[in-house]
Amino acid sequence: MGKFTKLYESAIQRFTRGGLLVGDLVKIKEGAYGDDFFKKQSGNYVEKLKSFANSGLNIRVSSIKTVRPSYQPGNIYNEGSEFIVDIVLEKAPGLYYDFITVPMHILEHIDTGVNLAPVPDALRYDDRSSTDVNELGSSKKGAETILDPYRQTRTADFGDGKDTKTSTELGMDNIKIPSKPSEDAKSPSVYSPQKDYTKNYLPKK
Repeated sequence: MGKFTKLYESAIQRFTRGGLLVGDLVKIKEGAYGDDFFKKQSGNYVEKLKSFANSGLNIRVSSIKTVRPSYQPGNIYNEGSEFIVDIVLEKAPGLYYDFITVPMHILEHIDTGVNLAPVPDALRYDDRSSTDVNELGSSKKGAETILDPYRQTRTADFGDGKDTKTSTELGMDNIKIPSKPSEDAKSPSVYSPQKDYTKNYLPKK
């Protein structure tokens, strides 16, 4: 019953406050600029509202206010008979900027149901970097690209700045790597013919 009551109250609030709630996705109604409200406004106000409508971004309801005080102050669901609304542009999900105050009757609610708001075309761009396939060079053609699979798996730089073909077979011989340990090193991992612990598990030949 607790969950049902919460949903019920949300529905009652929408239909007793002009049909909109804070956070709703809205758009400017067609022919709204011919409303009597705009005849009393300055040209700058009308131009700003048109910039909202032509921005290509989602428009959200930021706040809802009554034009006149509530005529039934004791009833929380009857807060007024006429409303004005602050609307904002949604640059990204949760990122709102710029606002303008308009009468509620020029707005139209966009009902997306349980779905998220659509992604505006103004925020879309053509990026196929993750889907376009570009042919890489072949080792037979002498390609030097770092992304060449042949270079990545079958060649190595042994310190001479050149790509040298490496052995892809696993050998069983213990190949001694030329090295000279530090004279004062005391770590047991430093190679020593008498004390080297690795010689106990390497194959003997």
